[in-house]
Amino acid sequence: MGLRASTSCSHGSASSCGCRKRLIDAATAVSGVAPAYVSLIAEAWVDAAVGQGIPAAQAAELVCAALAGFGRAARGTRHGHACDSP
Repeated sequence: MGLRASTSCSHGSASSCGCRKRLIDAATAVSGVAPAYVSLIAEAWVDAAVGQGIPAAQAAELVCAALAGFGRAARGTRHGHACDSP
């Protein structure tokens, strides 16, 4: 199963989120690996769904929708959006 990564949103990059210059290296380390980790998790999640009998295309849609929902919910966590901090 292959999931295409979206490159349309730049808000996850260290340079575009408004982090202070001294934090750019740390922000890059945090955000730079995120797409790879999430892609691996999503691929395994789709594979598990397919293993349970869900067609691959439907499984991918379900996983992508769940991850999108997580992204929206994560902004409401106690840490909020990391780059919103002073």
